[in-house]
Amino acid sequence: IRDLSSKTVTETKEQITDRAVTEARCKIVRKGTLLFSFKLTIGKMAFAGCDLFTNEAIAAFSIKDETTLNSEFLYFALQSATYGGSNQAVMGKTLNSKSLAEIEIPFPPINDQIRIAYLLGKVEGLIARRKQHLQQLDDLLKSVFLEMFGDPIVNPRGFPIRRLSDFYVNPKEGTKCGPFGSALKKEELVESGIPVWNMDNIGPAGQMALPFRMWITSDKYAELAAYAVQDGDIVISRAGTVGKMCVAHMQAQPAIISTNLIRLRLGPELRPLHFVSLMLYCKG
Repeated sequence: IRDLSSKTVTETKEQITDRAVTEARCKIVRKGTLLFSFKLTIGKMAFAGCDLFTNEAIAAFSIKDETTLNSEFLYFALQSATYGGSNQAVMGKTLNSKSLAEIEIPFPPINDQIRIAYLLGKVEGLIARRKQHLQQLDDLLKSVFLEMFGDPIVNPRGFPIRRLSDFYVNPKEGTKCGPFGSALKKEELVESGIPVWNMDNIGPAGQMALPFRMWITSDKYAELAAYAVQDGDIVISRAGTVGKMCVAHMQAQPAIISTNLIRLRLGPELRPLHFVSLMLYCKG
């Protein structure tokens, strides 16, 4: 699943040998096939940019008749489809062959599919360029940080060094979410309501990433208020990709953190954005 990080997959972090292909009778996935994750994180997609093999968490959607269904249209249609009664990509959730087969998508004529896919592809390209611009701005911010404070690892300006515990108010580990914990069960998630932060809501460049994909009711929020996130809190991943972090900008909207996250609330002496910038610079 971690290899489904771009629209087309041409390289993977793991490979298998010809002997493994033969003895395990691995089924080859042909170039151009749409890949779809249906375990752990549901709904991540990419096209096979070459012939490849997948593990058991990825379905390969080979289209029977390409004169009736366009693969690019299928890619966009599945982004808004409902999976197993919920359209939330929840960590720990799993589909099976039956629930995959029951996914419903709109099915206009093939020429309309091609036109829709083309227009949505143009929009997707604009979004990609926007993300590139944001990355360039992030690089600029890092250079400005370095100019203002110097390399924080070397500390050439001799700033005093203190422990983080001198500044935070009350760090809080996330409530258990999904089948692995008891504080919040997956059946308690709803289609809309109070947002629940997960690791996908922390962007790679240290920004808050929307949309939220999990929600709880107001009554459940009242029960789990100790895990609340408010404006200015720092949200940090403590498992998986450890150390991802961002400053929460909730616009006074209530929310809670899920498992694998830590909420850090600082006192007045240390600014959240300064801390996140510092940590991301050192990590980079």
